[in-house]
Amino acid sequence: MSPSISAIRAHNAGFSPSYLPVAVFVGGTSGIGRSIAEAFARHTKGNAHIVLVGRSRSAAESIITSFPSPSNPNAKHEFIQCDVTLLKNVRQATRSILERHSKINLLILSPGVLSMVREDTEEGIDRSVALVYYSRWTFIHELLPAMVRATEDGEDAKVLSILSAGNGGNIDLDDLGLRNSSLTAAVRSIPTYNDLMMEGFAHRFPSITFIHSYPGWVRTPLGLDSPNILIRVLAFLSTSRLSPLSYIPMSPEDCGEYQLHGILHSASRAGAWRIGKYGDDIGKERGYYCSDEAREKLWNHTVQVTAKNPTLRLGLDSSSVTRRRLIRPYFTYSTFPSLIVLSFSIRCGGPNRIVLCSVRNVQVGMRLQVLRGRTSSSTHMGAVPFDIRESSHANMLILPTDSPGRRGMKGETVSQRSIREIISTLMSSHHDLMQEPSQSLSASPQSDVTLDETLACLTNPPPLALKRCPQSSLPDVYPYLY
Repeated sequence: MSPSISAIRAHNAGFSPSYLPVAVFVGGTSGIGRSIAEAFARHTKGNAHIVLVGRSRSAAESIITSFPSPSNPNAKHEFIQCDVTLLKNVRQATRSILERHSKINLLILSPGVLSMVREDTEEGIDRSVALVYYSRWTFIHELLPAMVRATEDGEDAKVLSILSAGNGGNIDLDDLGLRNSSLTAAVRSIPTYNDLMMEGFAHRFPSITFIHSYPGWVRTPLGLDSPNILIRVLAFLSTSRLSPLSYIPMSPEDCGEYQLHGILHSASRAGAWRIGKYGDDIGKERGYYCSDEAREKLWNHTVQVTAKNPTLRLGLDSSSVTRRRLIRPYFTYSTFPSLIVLSFSIRCGGPNRIVLCSVRNVQVGMRLQVLRGRTSSSTHMGAVPFDIRESSHANMLILPTDSPGRRGMKGETVSQRSIREIISTLMSSHHDLMQEPSQSLSASPQSDVTLDETLACLTNPPPLALKRCPQSSLPDVYPYLY
């Protein structure tokens, strides 16, 4: 027997953390996401940082106005505009969130669309799949550093992806992009993708709670914007109060309470969870098609799809995130940007480094001794000898560039495109590593820079000095290019 909505509301009203919680609602301007945000604001009496992420500013402003006025002067309710069908927009939104909030306690993901046709975005990803999987994965991935920081301070850190837990099916490991799958197969695959996504993150970040939920049939305007006329008609019949069908689905208000109860109370410990329409734990007995092989293959695939425009950062794996410390800064100065050095360490007993910088010819010998890597003084991309499985200190590459400063160089030069391809290959080998914010390897330590911007600095005047970058001497710290 399902718990009464009055009992659920009473239980939610007892939520009273000792800290000022930070909650991010992606898709929080309509439907279920909006209802959860409103319930959360109501039960915290507005005393929380609440961030709504969505397309409609007017809808967000209306919702925020309806929130209770907080008694805590530090509480803020804000909106970040984002069309989450594009991953570049997701990255921009997450940067804005991290600039404003160093910690995140709750991340609720509910964007979606009902469609019966394939429609690719400008990034080459099906719009529906981008909404219900790739954008959600990217939001979680990019915001994890703030969630890890919350757990370090003894606070909750929980992620809720609202989709269709318990209704998944087998997935085709040879067609993870769903390019050759039927509509029925794709619909059955996406819930399993969300299960695997949550298990993949939980496997790598065991201190955080990751939840996939199935809210059931809810009276939301989700289908009203569908390009399919049948879906629009059914959505209208289920939401219009003039239709007898409107009494069958759950109301958005009740759904918001049940789902909030699931994330605050049912998922009581860290790890991967699946909850149902009453916010109850549904376990793995129904519609569960996960395996370790599927989890890792989907993870690798997702990293490749979402890593279109990488940013250079330094990363830490979760086991050492609470023990990080600084090593000696490493500087390289360039007079003529005629060479590029790319070096990184993996589980190396000594200090771990990542270096992408330009150097002078006379400095090459010194750099080789410092970095201790395999080298090639004039190497084209096709002959670059790198294989991270062969050395604990992964290969250091000396790449002659096609910049004005290459006078006197022998052999072929490499273009920015070739360097990008090399780094893309290295990134795919580091697919299972997470990021921790640090100063970027660029002339501007205040903000992240894209790979294109970095390469432009390295292959063109003026001279560049590699800035101080906090790193760790622990053996299980990884450099991460993403």
